[in-house]
Amino acid sequence: MKCIENLPSEFEAATSEEGKIITFRIFPGADLYLNLLSIAQNYQVISGDLVKLLGTLKTARIGFFNSATKKFEWTDYTDENGYELASEQGTFALEKEMIKPHVHIVIAERRNNVAHAGHLCETPSDISTIVKEYVEGTIVRHEGIYAVRRYDPTIGASPVFFEKETR
Repeated sequence: MKCIENLPSEFEAATSEEGKIITFRIFPGADLYLNLLSIAQNYQVISGDLVKLLGTLKTARIGFFNSATKKFEWTDYTDENGYELASEQGTFALEKEMIKPHVHIVIAERRNNVAHAGHLCETPSDISTIVKEYVEGTIVRHEGIYAVRRYDPTIGASPVFFEKETR
């Protein structure tokens, strides 16, 4: 497994005795995606699920995969009131020998109870998904399962494949 160096560590975390469950809190001003990646690397989550993620966000960048163009269409959200991180779904797997979080989020605006959902942006940009007060969450590591993402040109994405763990 290859690691990305110099990732931020703007979080605190604890694990269950056997290390299968990781509970964490990400601090204000932190990039959500980069800190999820950092947690996964620090705790070697090669295969796992992001089972809980909630808190508040200052800004968000959410994408929708356009199957026709095989590209993401990104929307940036900024509001002085911030956003509630209302829901998420996520997995962790290896892609090109590196841990890769794949996360979808739902954010809610204070005004009009409007919600926005989609793929959490992986690449830092002018508008990244930044924590406002805090984000807390839980990761469950899979044991005995080796999850690998492989690019499929017919869909233009990298779905996950499962194998018996060989490490």
